[in-house]
Amino acid sequence: VCLGNQAVVDMAATIDAVVADPRVTALGLHIEGIRDPVRFATTVRAARAANKPVVALRAGHSDAAQALTLTHTASLTGAAAVAGAFLERQGVVEVTSITAFLETLKLIHARAIAGHRGGRRGLVSMSCSGGEASLVADTAARAGLELPAFSPEVAAAIRSTVHPLVTISNPFDYHTFDWGNRPRLTATMAAAMAGSQDTTALILDFPRTELGPAPGWDDALDALADAARLTGRPAAVISTLPEGLPEDRAFSLIAQGIAPLQGLEDALTALAVRERLDEPLRPLAEAIPRAPASGLAGLISEAEAKRALSPHGLMCPRGVIVETEAEAVDAVARLGRTVFKVTGLAHKTEHQGVILNVTTPDAARAAFARLSTLSPALLVEDMVEDGVAELILGVARDPVFGLHMVIGAGGILAELIEDRALLLPPFSADDVRHALAGLKIARLIGGYRGRPMGKIDAIIDAALAVQSFALAQSDRLLELDINPLIVTPTRAVAVDALIRLETAP
Repeated sequence: VCLGNQAVVDMAATIDAVVADPRVTALGLHIEGIRDPVRFATTVRAARAANKPVVALRAGHSDAAQALTLTHTASLTGAAAVAGAFLERQGVVEVTSITAFLETLKLIHARAIAGHRGGRRGLVSMSCSGGEASLVADTAARAGLELPAFSPEVAAAIRSTVHPLVTISNPFDYHTFDWGNRPRLTATMAAAMAGSQDTTALILDFPRTELGPAPGWDDALDALADAARLTGRPAAVISTLPEGLPEDRAFSLIAQGIAPLQGLEDALTALAVRERLDEPLRPLAEAIPRAPASGLAGLISEAEAKRALSPHGLMCPRGVIVETEAEAVDAVARLGRTVFKVTGLAHKTEHQGVILNVTTPDAARAAFARLSTLSPALLVEDMVEDGVAELILGVARDPVFGLHMVIGAGGILAELIEDRALLLPPFSADDVRHALAGLKIARLIGGYRGRPMGKIDAIIDAALAVQSFALAQSDRLLELDINPLIVTPTRAVAVDALIRLETAP
């Protein structure tokens, strides 16, 4: 269904209509823009509830594509990462090529014909070539697709059906000893299908049709179909090249509920995507206003930001504002090892506006003398000394999808290595833990090369505290930045904070 710029009929209305059609088994969306994210989320979740998975091929990953989308459809796509997180939250799985898009939809359709609903993970690959088996192993690793080992019982059952020289492993090279022997191949394939995997695939490339009949290849297809009927387990045929599976065989397979997948890379991508479609849905994202009324922004000071965040559970250092040398000396005497910061500047280190390790009256006077030329008031705080890692917690507002949080490597690494994950509210402690586990800096937090471990639960508490503040201020929050959040073995401390709120027009 082609919708153009969705001026009359939009994607959500079309999804509603096709979900009601009993012939439809899956939905494939080419998304250029989403006009109403809340309504879109409701419709795709209804599709999932009707056992009709949704797969997306989305425009707007590059600046050029975003510009073209705006010109062509007069709709914003939203930031690419935010749009991706939004789709994932709704149970929509993205692919990045047209061929993978089509193979995924074909796979879902074939499984629906056979009545297979998923629930397991992994692939068993069968071929009569060791080279193909190696290609499958490498390609599956890139796709994130598991190749589970056969259990001793399944391996023994397979062993009883094959030549003694055949090695029993997954990927499974069954050799050509039984090529053309449909009963023997059926027994072998049925035994292999009894494993813990979700799908069993036969790797098979037919010779070109003008070269004549291919009885051995057809015997292999028939054996797979026989084995699938005997076991009731999902099956697929994969040609390593798209042209390696003739159209008539593909139609015959799909009518039997066996997925005819063309192209090894796209086929294994499709199998990996299908597994992701089994993941349970998380709660709908908060229906946060998309844009403040005035668009005017006011920056509040670091000290004010910390005072606003602390009641929500964010741990901040003890600190005091000083305006005279005597106050600075007194602050150091009361706090101990301190850090002096200028106020009113968003990027203090770039202006040499931070002095660390101030512990004595003379050092306090020197720090005050130097920094007071940059701002009339200084913030003096406890210095956090036992840091294991530095993170960033940032909240921003996307023009289409609203508020979202970025969590990742912070400090000077924030823009250098771009190690980050994105969370949409409302998110849970488990969501934060999962996001952290996917970061490169997780190894550092986990105690890299004998270093102390950072306290993961404290990071999670900090993220939930920032979310609490963001939701409380959702009608006027434009930007929030905690950078760095210093993670120690016992706590996670927000040593810098920036908040921009909408101001009255």
